[in-house]
Amino acid sequence: MNITTPDWPAPVIKGMQGQTWSETVRTEAQHQEMTYPRVLAVAERAWHRGSWELDWTPTQNYHGTTAHVPKDQLATDFKGFNTVLGCRE
Repeated sequence: MNITTPDWPAPVIKGMQGQTWSETVRTEAQHQEMTYPRVLAVAERAWHRGSWELDWTPTQNYHGTTAHVPKDQLATDFKGFNTVLGCRE
């Protein structure tokens, strides 16, 4: 995948949302099993800015081999989130 940021100022994000495709949910227990781990992940993404996150740069090109995002810091941040999630569940 190859993504280039548009040539305009950074967007102003006012919120986040996560989806549940309910056609695959048959019971209340399935709903809770599918929803709550995802809610925690969406909340973490909404409220936490990682040290590896970059400021908006118009026309910046991203793909799987770019070194724009320090992958070691991203992996460390994910491991920390995964550990916290595992300890609280």
